[in-house]
Amino acid sequence: MAGFLTKLFTSFELQKLVWKGSDYKGFVYAILAVLFISPVFIIISVVTKDVAVETANVIFFSSGLILTSIISTIRKSNKETIKLAKAYFKPLFFMGLLNAAAAAFFFAGINSIGPSTAAFISRLETLFTISWGVFLIKEKLSKIDVLGIVITIIGAFIISYAGVSIAFGSFLILASAALISLQHVLLKKYVSRIKPFELNQLRLLFASSIMLVYALFASKLAVPSANNLLLMVLGGAMAPVIGFYFFLKAMESMDISKVITVRSIEPFVVVVMSVLLLGSTVAPHQIFGGGIMALGIITLAIARKRFMAKKIPLGEMQWASN
Repeated sequence: MAGFLTKLFTSFELQKLVWKGSDYKGFVYAILAVLFISPVFIIISVVTKDVAVETANVIFFSSGLILTSIISTIRKSNKETIKLAKAYFKPLFFMGLLNAAAAAFFFAGINSIGPSTAAFISRLETLFTISWGVFLIKEKLSKIDVLGIVITIIGAFIISYAGVSIAFGSFLILASAALISLQHVLLKKYVSRIKPFELNQLRLLFASSIMLVYALFASKLAVPSANNLLLMVLGGAMAPVIGFYFFLKAMESMDISKVITVRSIEPFVVVVMSVLLLGSTVAPHQIFGGGIMALGIITLAIARKRFMAKKIPLGEMQWASN
């Protein structure tokens, strides 16, 4: 096993992940994406202590929608966005439904197990994206894929080994990752027809609308405190809009395999923020498990690089996450 791992990580596939001069701009964009997405875990953890998950979802996504709508108005592209919404109503509605359900699980999961553990578990999104590709569009798994999946799952089990409460919260984050990764597979079909900015705006439109209807029917919509409202508006701008923009720019500048590799540091950034801002403590086994998961994600990135070289486009829509 040790010999195989040594061969793997000195192979030509890994050498393809070495940064080239043209990749540095993409690397900077990817780091910026991580820095704008990571604080949202902390924001959700803080606001869901006092605000119902349903209310937090509505305000969070509506804030992102309002910001993208303002940008769209400045760009004078609102009419085109409305036409796209009508033309692709059914798939956009379904993707919005997936996003709304994923967000509900995600917010509840962070409230249950905290931002640090949730950040590590959420990286299983890459594993689910590959799995959906295998089941829905019959893509094949390589030996490196299987190795990466096994390593990632082992890391997830190590992180979650802390009692029933952690296990339940981890399940919520897993459910969120499964749903949002299914959305990625569907987005791949429509990205060639709808520009990324408009696609993101429409995603926010349908998701926030569904969230609002559910919150009203469940009588879970309430006015938050000024501080919590400010945090949710800030979070809604950071992840779905600004973080998304930098993630997309990273995708334009370098391969998805490298972007995935950079995103594997996101949980560790969340841990640092959680310790500094919330005074949280992280168990050694969670850091160890997170490291194992990062290794698994990097292994999957190597496998995805091989698939892309063969013109199999699995994972090319990872920018749509969060």
